[in-house]
Amino acid sequence: MTQAEVAELTGIDRTYLARLENGATVTQLERTLRILRRLGATVTIELDDGPGR
Repeated sequence: MTQAEVAELTGIDRTYLARLENGATVTQLERTLRILRRLGATVTIELDDGPGR
């Protein structure tokens, strides 16, 4: 899929997706997850096959 296709499907701006691919926002996510783990939280991510699949 292209960035434009993913952006349209998810409602996320294409430029934000580009920054994710380049690792610009990964540090923020890593820090957030580290904080949650230290607070004793459990984070679960579930993915489905998407619409119509």
